[in-house]
Amino acid sequence: MKLDKLLQEFYIRNGLPPNGGINNNGIIDLELSNSELMKMELNALVCITQKKQIEKMGVCRYIEFISWVFISLVVFLSPLIITFVVFFYSIKA
Repeated sequence: MKLDKLLQEFYIRNGLPPNGGINNNGIIDLELSNSELMKMELNALVCITQKKQIEKMGVCRYIEFISWVFISLVVFLSPLIITFVVFFYSIKA
């Protein structure tokens, strides 16, 4: 099975647009049957799901994005940070 067909099946199963993002319509919104979607070429599917007017991110969206990146870094790296703090504290003591 080709990679593009595998990705197409993955996107269809999960209801995701092929390239994802705010500038695409979802596959579920197309209201096509499963057989119609499977017969459709990937390029045709991309053309159908692409929005005509491109939405741009404003300053608020960038601030929100950077905030979430920072929060996720703190949450996911906190075990590593705590481990280093405990290790270096135990060396000094």
